[in-house]
Amino acid sequence: MNSNSHQDKTGALSKEAIRAELVARAVALQPLLREQAARGESDRVLPVEVVDALAEAGVFRLLTPRRYGGYETDLRTLTEVSEALGEAMDRRPGSG
Repeated sequence: MNSNSHQDKTGALSKEAIRAELVARAVALQPLLREQAARGESDRVLPVEVVDALAEAGVFRLLTPRRYGGYETDLRTLTEVSEALGEAMDRRPGSG
């Protein structure tokens, strides 16, 4: 690792930096998820806006190998991103 702990000697982001970025993206989606939750429940389908935002945030590429354009993350990253997305549902109005 070089002096920047977020990059390796090739300049690529470290696993920790990638995890932090992806979790931050998931946290940033929480307001949209809360906003669209009732619509999703009534329509019984994930709203297109949510699917598009998840795709743009890279959520669907978490486990995809890098050679295919994914992030090739570990299970810890998958879990932390999933937790961040799930928190949006725990904090919406009327959620027990």
